[in-house]
Amino acid sequence: MSFDVNEEGLERVLISCLQNSLSPDQQVRHQAEQDLKNLEVSDEFGVRLCSITLKQDVDVSLRQLSTVVLKRYTELHWNLNSEKFIVPEISESSKVIIRQLLPQALIDSSSKVRGCVAYAIATIAHWDWPECWPGLVPALLANLSSEQGSLVHGSIRVFVELARDISEAQINEVLPALLPKLYHIFTNSVVYTSRTRSRSINILTTFIQLLYTISKEYPEAPHKLLFPILPSFLEAFFHFLSSQTKSISEYSLQREVYNCFKELLKDFPKQVLPYFDKLLPVFWICFIQSAQSYLKIALFSSEMTDEEMDSDGNQISLDSILFSQFGVWNALILCKRFHELLKEYLHEFVFHLISLVQVSEETYKSWLNDVSQLVEDEDSVLSSYSVRIYSLDIIRMLEEEPSLAEHFTVAVHSAIEKHTLAAKHSREVGDVNWWKIIESCMLVYRNIISYCEKMKDYNISSLITEILLPSLSSDQPLLTSRALWLTGHLIPLLPIEYINQFLGLIANGLLPEQHIFIRVFSAQTIYQYASTLKGTPNQILLIPFIPGAIQCLGNLASVSLEECDVLSDILYALNQCLQYDGVLPETIDQQIIPVLTTAFTKYNNDPHLGPVIEESFGLIANNLLFLKPLQEKFIPDSIKVIASTNEFLPSMISATMDILSKIIRASPPPLASFFFEGIFVTIVAATLRTDDNSILQSGGECMCAFLAADTEGLIGWQDQEGAGGLHYAVKVIEHILDPKHSEFSAAFVGKLIIMLVRKVGALLGKLLSVILRAVISKLSVSVTPNVMQSLILVFAFLIQSQLEFVLEFLSSLPSSTGKPALDQVMSDWVQLQGTIFGSYDTKMSIVALSKVLTYGIQTQDAKLEAIMVRGDEIFQHGDGIQTRSKTRSRPKQYTEVPLLAKIFKVLIQELGVALESQEVGVLGTSREFDGGEDSEDDGEESSSADDMVDAMLLYGSSSLNDEFEEDDLDIIDEEIAKLDTRVFLTHYCSQFCQLSGFGILIPMLTEKELLTLQDAGVQVSSTIHT
Repeated sequence: MSFDVNEEGLERVLISCLQNSLSPDQQVRHQAEQDLKNLEVSDEFGVRLCSITLKQDVDVSLRQLSTVVLKRYTELHWNLNSEKFIVPEISESSKVIIRQLLPQALIDSSSKVRGCVAYAIATIAHWDWPECWPGLVPALLANLSSEQGSLVHGSIRVFVELARDISEAQINEVLPALLPKLYHIFTNSVVYTSRTRSRSINILTTFIQLLYTISKEYPEAPHKLLFPILPSFLEAFFHFLSSQTKSISEYSLQREVYNCFKELLKDFPKQVLPYFDKLLPVFWICFIQSAQSYLKIALFSSEMTDEEMDSDGNQISLDSILFSQFGVWNALILCKRFHELLKEYLHEFVFHLISLVQVSEETYKSWLNDVSQLVEDEDSVLSSYSVRIYSLDIIRMLEEEPSLAEHFTVAVHSAIEKHTLAAKHSREVGDVNWWKIIESCMLVYRNIISYCEKMKDYNISSLITEILLPSLSSDQPLLTSRALWLTGHLIPLLPIEYINQFLGLIANGLLPEQHIFIRVFSAQTIYQYASTLKGTPNQILLIPFIPGAIQCLGNLASVSLEECDVLSDILYALNQCLQYDGVLPETIDQQIIPVLTTAFTKYNNDPHLGPVIEESFGLIANNLLFLKPLQEKFIPDSIKVIASTNEFLPSMISATMDILSKIIRASPPPLASFFFEGIFVTIVAATLRTDDNSILQSGGECMCAFLAADTEGLIGWQDQEGAGGLHYAVKVIEHILDPKHSEFSAAFVGKLIIMLVRKVGALLGKLLSVILRAVISKLSVSVTPNVMQSLILVFAFLIQSQLEFVLEFLSSLPSSTGKPALDQVMSDWVQLQGTIFGSYDTKMSIVALSKVLTYGIQTQDAKLEAIMVRGDEIFQHGDGIQTRSKTRSRPKQYTEVPLLAKIFKVLIQELGVALESQEVGVLGTSREFDGGEDSEDDGEESSSADDMVDAMLLYGSSSLNDEFEEDDLDIIDEEIAKLDTRVFLTHYCSQFCQLSGFGILIPMLTEKELLTLQDAGVQVSSTIHT
């Protein structure tokens, strides 16, 4: 389309395009939008849009659309430094005109037009004010004194946007003149609408936040700019909150006042405290009024009142008012200055909070229609905020605040007693909602249990007899469910006879004929009992109920397969129960395995539910009574899944492999032939034909499982062509390490290689060299630390027993840089050491590096001495402040140091970390080894690196803890696992410093490193041999 490019013609074309943009015809609308985009290249585009916006004879819908287009236009074309910038940039002459015209539209009769214009002005001001637009703020401030409401509203909207983007320097220019204007607007309810007044407080709140932020660097700023006028605002807040005329139309204003009050309490509590005796009582009255109004609607109406939205899209309702008031309570609780005042209100406050915890009628009906919504709402992490959840959050805050905890506990007991009596009366007079307050009381009681446990001779009998037992026999399903739920959290406080009684009620609650609420909550509660009682003398009480519970959980799971959240709770309970004796094999065979298989097919890729299902299969596999039926039911279908090439997603194949690995590990040796001829062959084939990360990782884990379950069987098995299990295992490793595959496929392959070497040993023969070459190739293309760690630890493991072989092998191979692979491996290793994670991996790496270091110093190995690696960072001095631009133009620089010096630096760094995290109960301090028979310098060095480090392992030994998972036991060396890093490194450094070649390393140590040695009790200077 061609356009008339003169000014009037362009304006007519623009109006036509704007009209067509509103057309119901999609094709017409799309063409108009494209035409507008094409017209943006015209320098007059923005000026003509301003002109259209100002023409009152143009339809308001077109003027509003014109401002929307103008807003986008300024974002894209105003300044070439903008992240959204698109050529061309608007000319300076057009910018001048636009800056002159736009403010005139702030008086427009349409609030939507004013809002878009305000945003466009703020966008321009971001780049042009004050340098190119010095008159903007004075003009806006003058507008705020106008008696024309539209002009004040439009100007206020600009300040709302500017306040979010103002700098520390500009705030000094703006605030002294602006704050009095804001105060005038807020206090003048006759002239200004509540929306305009609320925006004035919104701006104040934004500046309060900004002043608090800059006060750390400029502490005088709030004293100069805010505190002089703050008393006036606080007095105005008092009068506003004291007013009895607040209506729904003022909800937005109320919310802004509460938000501002909260910000003041949070940022400047000291300045608010003198006025708080006056403000808190009126705030309290407002809170009570809001709570009572909310409860009248929420408890008795199944349809809450319609929620309005302000022009910013914020919710305007009783809920939103309560949320803002909760924000004030939140700030009060977090600030200890106000705790003494809070204690005066605490009993009544808790009483009303418990009332607000009551479930609304609307929510309750939604739960009745969808139990998964109930489960989701019970999970505060997943649920959206509601008055019920926010009230519970405030209750938790009160419980967790040490100076309030005792008073809070007393207040809860008092409030529950009052509510219980009131509920009895309500029930007697026929109130159908009488039970809701009892349910909320039990939900709140959960928050004081930990405090009650600390109290000596705490008497729980009144709770049981007055609330729990009556609720458990109630005809209200949620009330009964909540009572069951609470017993699960009270277990440490319950007498044995009640534990047994409640277990019977829970078992009954799981039965199919019960209400779905009761069944689901019974599942959650049996989880609590099973996890809490396990390992205690009282676990025997649960065992008689286990067979029936598992049967009922299986039934409940089968009817909840479409409800992910509900199914998750059921399976958590099932997994706890499966760890007890007494489970009937036929229940597992006929009910649990089929439902788990169905759930696995449906949810194997679910990040939350998938692992829970896999755990269920693992627990079944680990019980020999259930292993055979699991093998018979799961393995045939799993082989079909893994063997398929297109039918199933990679995630399904990977998850199936993961469950098979659990079954393989649990199967007693020797493994039956079908394990190798069916499972092993299928897994190998699937792994070798894919490049999918998840399948490669799971395939590697299955190889680990075969090695763990039956190494001899794997070595001895051969296919029809004579290729053995060992051959295929190495093929899988090579494939995983293929440099063409994503590096993440090799994230766990190190464990497989280490396990293979440990289990097979010398039988690997030349295959070990094949594996190590593949490791080096993969390492050369890897950059992710955890992947590099997996690969480097292969060499760390081999160095423990084959140090010289590893050094010779790496020296004989070229790396991707042309240098020997030894250079690459050692350089990557010492740079990575500080990021190695996992207790065992860190220890193994430390021991291996110490062996390399000792060997290099004792033998003066030329290969090690020739390697130079990155050392310490070089800091530039005298260049002033290091800005981002300087950093980009001058990247970090480092020294270059010999490898052996770097290894010693790394070990000192690890020693420093160990010293900082000393644990109570280890073998004394490192200074214990400064003297004594074993640590005296007799003038002779250890005969080898292995001898010296092995001796250190004796000193570093501690008890083997429970930090390792079951799979980790495949690869750990118990001696290294029990190593106390601090003790080992302290004694190692003490001995190493006595070696004759140590002196050459001293000049390369930093002051910090020497200080670390000194802190460990290692005497450096006195032990150097020249």
